[in-house]
Amino acid sequence: MSEPTWIGRTIGGRYQIEELLGQGGMSAVYKATDPNLRRVVAVKIIHPHLSGDQEFVRRFEEEAAAVAQLRHPNIIQVHDFSHDGGTYFIVFEFVPGESLQDWLKRLNESGRRMDYKEAAAIAAGIADALHYAHGKGLVHRDVKPANVIINVQSQPILMDFGIAKIVGGSQHTATGAVLGTARYMSPEQIQGQRIDARTDIYSLGVMLFEMVSGRAPFEAESAMTLMMMHVQDTPPNVNDLRPDVPAALAYVIDKALAKNPANRYQSAAEFAAALRQLDTASLRIPPVGTSAGPQPRPVAETPSQQAAALPVVPSKPKINPLLKWPAIVGGGLVILLFLYFLGSQLLGGQGANDPEIGATQTAGLVLAVETATAVPPTSTRQPEIIETATAVPTPQPTNTPRPTATPLPEVVITGVTVENGVYVIDYETIGYIPQTDQLHVHLFYNTTSIENAGRPGTGPYTMIDHPAPSLDFTVAEKPEGATQICGLVANPDHTIQLESGNCFDLPQLDAPQAQPTAVPLPTATSGPRVQITNVTADNGRYLINFQTFGYTPVLPGMHVHFFFNTVTPENAGVPGNGPWKLYGGPSPFTEWTVADRPANATQMCALVANPDHSVQLNTGNCVNLP
Repeated sequence: MSEPTWIGRTIGGRYQIEELLGQGGMSAVYKATDPNLRRVVAVKIIHPHLSGDQEFVRRFEEEAAAVAQLRHPNIIQVHDFSHDGGTYFIVFEFVPGESLQDWLKRLNESGRRMDYKEAAAIAAGIADALHYAHGKGLVHRDVKPANVIINVQSQPILMDFGIAKIVGGSQHTATGAVLGTARYMSPEQIQGQRIDARTDIYSLGVMLFEMVSGRAPFEAESAMTLMMMHVQDTPPNVNDLRPDVPAALAYVIDKALAKNPANRYQSAAEFAAALRQLDTASLRIPPVGTSAGPQPRPVAETPSQQAAALPVVPSKPKINPLLKWPAIVGGGLVILLFLYFLGSQLLGGQGANDPEIGATQTAGLVLAVETATAVPPTSTRQPEIIETATAVPTPQPTNTPRPTATPLPEVVITGVTVENGVYVIDYETIGYIPQTDQLHVHLFYNTTSIENAGRPGTGPYTMIDHPAPSLDFTVAEKPEGATQICGLVANPDHTIQLESGNCFDLPQLDAPQAQPTAVPLPTATSGPRVQITNVTADNGRYLINFQTFGYTPVLPGMHVHFFFNTVTPENAGVPGNGPWKLYGGPSPFTEWTVADRPANATQMCALVANPDHSVQLNTGNCVNLP
């Protein structure tokens, strides 16, 4: 029976198939309803040509039983595995959300990059899931963005252990074949060597590189070329593609992408711990050349980085031409492996250019968790406070002067623009990553003197502990006489380090900003409703005040969906393609940041949402954004 005929039918005498979510080389995935437990599920139906292969069915059934034993918040839950006549299927929990692959595609299409802290957090969650699975004897072997979904709580969920190998056993999904997707495969996986947990670490390293930089470390027109690059080529330096990525994160990525598994993180838990240490700035990079340290590689420098006189890591040694002939032989072996791999896929496996969808594209629901992270411009850094007719006055300092040795922590404001009444302040930090309880940034108008820009002082100033840009200053709040925005490095106790920043001229405004006005509530006056009363911006976040009528928002239960007016009401829930955010608490709602705002968005909107995240049309309103 062909896959499309399952829509509208019941499989296994229980699951009512509703719609096709996606399909790949091994199976098709459908959204279905389980009337017994009154829940929505995802049903993966194995293609008929594989359901007829008894050896395949036996292996898949064994692995499905093993995966069904996994209980981890970052791993999709298997509910059932059975067959309907000669058709085999597996039932998963239905996870509303967006695949990581689709999220990265949207970011690339809009010219944006994922916030590197968010990328590290997602990778750490996936590493947690892998460590748990590895402890149960399962290696995933196909870790890639298409097999990760970001649910509506912004959590990564790892899916599709369909080609997982049972460690220590003789059964695996396609005996002798090179499996996985070429873009994310480890060198040992490509070469047909013994596979262990470290191959998943490599694949996750490729994913992390892509999340941070916007592209995979290796790209080519053919799967064969990609595989050869994984085996032979040095990954590019992520800082060449994105200079604002901290050196500590670049080191973590390099270590995960080591060709030799012995040089990678030896467990997914170790990988996750390194990623989480980035948040506390406690990760220490071992010296170059030590067994634990990073491999030497060229470091791309912007002019501002060159001016900061940061230590430069020596470039990687080039391969002696006389030693290149083994690579040619190795390339021939890779070609043979690839031909074998291709043949196995044509006989029913998963092709590198035909990714197994699994349960990743479960609802088409877009999760709005994008954060626009600006890449600092390459203009020359101004190392000190600018002294102009309107510059910050220079009183006697109350803090201990900085020593003259370099490198020293600095902050450099590289640009200030205005968008929708908010100053967009681009800056780069040198020698540290801003953290709340460690070194961070103080931004202030030049109407505040330097000695008052930190503790002790009278301000006003704003503490910044996140990557550029800062959206914490509005045009309406600009003091009279202020002509510049200034920045200085601040210590954990909020005292400031003198001569550690600069000032930047504020842009001239051609016309006053329009005041926001509320859009009237729709005509519906009965039943549950939600009304946004006003929207303001504070510290880079929208404060959305609202009222509900006829119900109290709660999760799980009837709640509220908030979305920009670039999304139609029909797409502000399930099914739909968003982005939107759900909320089940009291006013105000603060989960949207100014950086999340799409380019053409002018209003914030809200609708009543049912427990299954579908929305009730004509039950809310929109308000103009400040």
